[in-house]
Amino acid sequence: MMNIGDIFSPYKIFNGSLVPNWIMRRKEISSTSKLLYGRLSQYSGKSGNCFPSRKSLSKELGVSIIRIDRAIKQLKECGLIKTKQRGLSKSSRYFFMWQKWCKERTKRHEK
Repeated sequence: MMNIGDIFSPYKIFNGSLVPNWIMRRKEISSTSKLLYGRLSQYSGKSGNCFPSRKSLSKELGVSIIRIDRAIKQLKECGLIKTKQRGLSKSSRYFFMWQKWCKERTKRHEK
């Protein structure tokens, strides 16, 4: 049993978002945009697209809706996502776009 303050290894303990190393290294992408990319990736499932609301994303990432809008805009400008409006009162659908960065691999000795 773990107690508060105990040392532990987080390996395979938590469920969560994955922010790929190739996007973590991009200097032209803000940290909010990187977190948003990871969260959208978690929502995407097998289909590769998702449609969480901006309000949900705002709550989950702990940032304002304005920051979510900026992050979406930045990911779109970098060609990493595309959005499509699903309807007047519905959330947008998000699609992931393949870029040359996506194939970058982290060297084995990098952590």
